[in-house]
Amino acid sequence: MAGDYKPGTLNGCIRTMRVMFADAVVAHRLAVNPMARVRTLPDHHQEDDTPRNMLSAEEMGRFLATLRERWPQWHPLVFAQFALALRFGEVSALQWADVDEERGVVRIRRAQCNGIVGPTKTRRTKSVPLTPELREVLRQHRARLAHEQHPHVDSGWVFPSLAGKPHVNSCCMTDAFKDVLAEIGVSRPFSAHGLRRTANDLLRRVASGEVTRAITGHVTTAMTEHYSHVDVAEKQAAAAGLLRLVQGGKGAA
Repeated sequence: MAGDYKPGTLNGCIRTMRVMFADAVVAHRLAVNPMARVRTLPDHHQEDDTPRNMLSAEEMGRFLATLRERWPQWHPLVFAQFALALRFGEVSALQWADVDEERGVVRIRRAQCNGIVGPTKTRRTKSVPLTPELREVLRQHRARLAHEQHPHVDSGWVFPSLAGKPHVNSCCMTDAFKDVLAEIGVSRPFSAHGLRRTANDLLRRVASGEVTRAITGHVTTAMTEHYSHVDVAEKQAAAAGLLRLVQGGKGAA
């Protein structure tokens, strides 16, 4: 059944099935867990230094600037998802009541999946920083909705669709992403979820692991690392730092 699927895709299925069967063992008292000894497949693509579904800081800057110029209707949502390091289901389910300008935070209380609004993926609420840049983007976005007399400007949703509900999924932005990536010269695949991956990767470069997880909502260090990409420059800097520690010692180069 694997067909032409890549190892990374199949490994995601394997991990999902591990969780499902582990739960089934507990819930239904299965005598044997058929996934207990199933290993993930070797993924040779993981050995190179190409980032997976994420952009560099410089590419992200050009992406946002170009999106604002060519697809202004999607810029506020994309900017908010990146700035808050949210999943699409979380950013699309934001309500204006969640934006607390006085305290300078945005409260993530809910998410939506296929149009069904419910708790977040981790079933936890969190508060993330409302930066001055994001505050201004949201203010301009709200003013634009009013100026264009969006039929659901008073619905309470920050990013209402024409149906008056959150956008069901990120497919609504597919054309915009393809156009912008081509314009800035990036040929690697990059999706809406890549905004969160990119934010996670850049956050852990400027903040501690605890702070990064507090913003992204990751529960474990492993998940933070999963959404990170250590590039060649970082490896070189680490190797150079290692040698500096022993310079002057016996056998130092």
